[in-house]
Amino acid sequence: MKTVRILVLLLNCILLPAQTLNFSRIFSGHQKNSPLHLLNTHESHFFVLRYNRALHDLILEKRAKPSAELLRIYPLRMDSVNAHWFDYEQLDYVLFEAQSQLYFIFEKVLNNERALFMRVLNSTGALSGFIPVYSQKSNPGASLKLKFSCDSRQRLQIISETNSNHEMLRKTVLLYDPVRRQLISRFLLPPENAFSGYSRAHVISAEGDLYYLQTYQEITGYERHYTGAGNVAVPKVQTDSLTLVRISQAQILTKQKLSGPPLTQLHFTKIIPAGPQVFFLLHATALDSLPYFYLSRLSTDLRLVDFIHTEALQKAACKMLSYYDGSDDASPGGKVFREVAFSERNGKAVVWEERVEGNYHREILMWQVDLERGQLTTQQLIPRKLFFFPNRTYFRQLNQLILLQDSVRQQCFLLENRSNKRQAPADYQQRRFEKQTLLRHGALVQYQSERQELKKRLVFENNDFDFVPLRYSGWERDVIFYFNSGKNERFAILTNCRF
Repeated sequence: MKTVRILVLLLNCILLPAQTLNFSRIFSGHQKNSPLHLLNTHESHFFVLRYNRALHDLILEKRAKPSAELLRIYPLRMDSVNAHWFDYEQLDYVLFEAQSQLYFIFEKVLNNERALFMRVLNSTGALSGFIPVYSQKSNPGASLKLKFSCDSRQRLQIISETNSNHEMLRKTVLLYDPVRRQLISRFLLPPENAFSGYSRAHVISAEGDLYYLQTYQEITGYERHYTGAGNVAVPKVQTDSLTLVRISQAQILTKQKLSGPPLTQLHFTKIIPAGPQVFFLLHATALDSLPYFYLSRLSTDLRLVDFIHTEALQKAACKMLSYYDGSDDASPGGKVFREVAFSERNGKAVVWEERVEGNYHREILMWQVDLERGQLTTQQLIPRKLFFFPNRTYFRQLNQLILLQDSVRQQCFLLENRSNKRQAPADYQQRRFEKQTLLRHGALVQYQSERQELKKRLVFENNDFDFVPLRYSGWERDVIFYFNSGKNERFAILTNCRF
């Protein structure tokens, strides 16, 4: 018996966190003033974007490092643009820093109009007024959507999508420079429908050319998906062909059809223009096959194919994904992934994808490719089992991931049930992996991929304070975390993320 107790104690010591978080002092806080986003790009300070429900406004806080003491508050006064009843937790926005200035770009929502506005915080601490970026009105009977994101050059790419009676789509792709506050380029795409195909993965190169992928899809049948209230019929969509399209600045259109079998799932597509060459990345599932990754390199006119590399999902990951998950299909090819984040630098691209079904957030897939060599270098499946209803908690971003990477390793921080701390990533089994619901019994867990090995570390267990995942952007020198205990809150800094 004594020997058994010693072994248990030793095991618990091994599972203790390898490094200690540096906590700030406890601040008085209320859940109605909940944080949404952490921006950490400075040695001396970081920013917190909050939603103050009492004032019904978004607030930007500047806090010192490492004490997290409040330095200044910037009310964004959102009700002066959007309606007073608008839910700002559902607001589409981007928050980033460029040339020592902080940019907050968001969408204004009306019944028949969509518009983008920008507020800029300069290096002296002065906050600008509302700067119009783009606006468009829809015709009667048509719906309008705006999608916008910031690229690696800190330029804003805007996609305007008009849907006329659910029969025809018209898309406009624009590139806007927030620093110079001017529109760089504008492309009006041909009409899209089920016969002409649909476009996706739009990107404007540094030379000003537009690239996108054109897909032709059809419904081949229906399958059952089980829910708590019974089962529903879900259509099965098959992608018959893929075509790369380029529209030059002179409005010259070039196409290159990619050969391959019909696809039952199209998880991820990305076009990467890089000077005199263009790379195309794909994660898909073909009919009656395992999920696979595809990489090809072409010239800028899409006519010369330099190399094509195809590799299937690893057997270990396929085994982990082989279980029934609300449908009659237990194969890994039926599991649908969607993009979470993408980065490309120094000739290497890293892709993060996740599985989401309603309020259920499941496994995360990370894969890395060497663009110049044309090889897939890393595949990792990260366990996750998180279920929550966003409308039943003040913190509606419990599925958020903190992703970091350097030249040799990729890291992921997430909320996980602390009962899983003794389960190694390689031993993941969906049925034995404990589900995390809300914050209670949760833990801050770190996964690190290095040299084809996936490691796991327990960083913090929720108890008096709870780790709350937030939307995060910043560098890899240190990481900021947010903790809450109801009426109190605190921040923590992890300076060395490697282990």
